Amino acid sequence: ALNMFDIDGQFFYLVGVKLNWTIWDWKQSRNESEMFGVSKDMISLQQQALDRTLKAQWVQYFTEIEKYNELIKTDNSIIKMRNDILKSAASQLENGTMTGTEYVTEQNTNMQAELSRNLHEIQLMQVKLNMLAVTGKL
Repeated sequence: ALNMFDIDGQFFYLVGVKLNWTIWDWKQSRNESEMFGVSKDMISLQQQALDRTLKAQWVQYFTEIEKYNELIKTDNSIIKMRNDILKSAASQLENGTMTGTEYVTEQNTNMQAELSRNLHEIQLMQVKLNMLAVTGKL
């Protein structure tokens, strides 16, 4: 026991433990578990909506990629034909059956076809980059 009049200076220790248990919080625990379940269901629904959205975007990106690949193939065939026409026009210019203005017009048409192909290649790269950005691989 603690003796306040003792001068010897013995040490005194006091140790305690507190236990708190509320019996009536079971309803609150049940409400919290229900809220956790609702939150879990909401997260699941949001995940499903995100998956559907990503799937739709994938389909859209793949159709755009196919479209631009086809346009590039078409542009390549047009450029090939335009080059043949330009060679013929150069021959006609040398023989004097075509004017310089007509030849320049043919050159401009050829350059326009090449620019169109370059534009489609850039658009194809942009779609691929967008697809990588959506998937998180960029």
